[in-house]
Amino acid sequence: MSDEAEYKMPSDPAQLQAFTRIDTYVKPYDMDETQKFYNSWAKTYDDDYKAIPYHAHSILVNTLSSLISEEQRKSENFRILDLASGTGNCGVTLREHGFSCTIDGIEANEAMNVQAVQKNIYRNLMVHVVTPDTHIPAEGCRYDAIICTGGFSRTHIQADCIKDVVRILLKIGGFFWFSVRNTKLACDYNKSVEAVLAELQSTGSIEVILKKPFDYYSYNIEQHGSTEKVAVPGLERCIRKLK
Repeated sequence: MSDEAEYKMPSDPAQLQAFTRIDTYVKPYDMDETQKFYNSWAKTYDDDYKAIPYHAHSILVNTLSSLISEEQRKSENFRILDLASGTGNCGVTLREHGFSCTIDGIEANEAMNVQAVQKNIYRNLMVHVVTPDTHIPAEGCRYDAIICTGGFSRTHIQADCIKDVVRILLKIGGFFWFSVRNTKLACDYNKSVEAVLAELQSTGSIEVILKKPFDYYSYNIEQHGSTEKVAVPGLERCIRKLK
């Protein structure tokens, strides 16, 4: 059962096809199967998320714009890391909203990364699978802000990885923004995120500055002669590194 199985299927044929692929995305495959799936999905990924409106990118921009000054957003010395950068849609959205600063990306799948490279958004793009047992190959490269839309989930980047992301990649005073699904099947995962953040707070390493629900993505269904909008719930979180 996937997260989206909690919801009714889209009525529009284009949305239904996209939804089916997105639904497959959240199933708990092992890494080999996950890589195979993303290899097959990379070329239609952007079109699918246009068919099923994905709201996390606009939420990200609104939050970052409230935390980061216009001067920082336009400075090449201000560095953002897009973690689980996918096909580069976060980078595109940031550029479209005036973020001309330096943006790098880390993505687990080579085929997705190929699509991102073609958009000419990022300074550097690295292919790397982030797990609690793998060393993030970016020691000494610290960022003013790290963003991650959808990479942290029960089938992808595990909650424990937040510790290394903050410790290794984030500057003191820097922001880490990430979004997760807030569905019934994501309940245990969100509890594990809360436990990790509580542990980091207890040591004075971070402060949580934002935890807010939003509609992760949405689509329409036809029911009893009328159109109904279905929204899959999500949570945005943002933390600041203190030491």
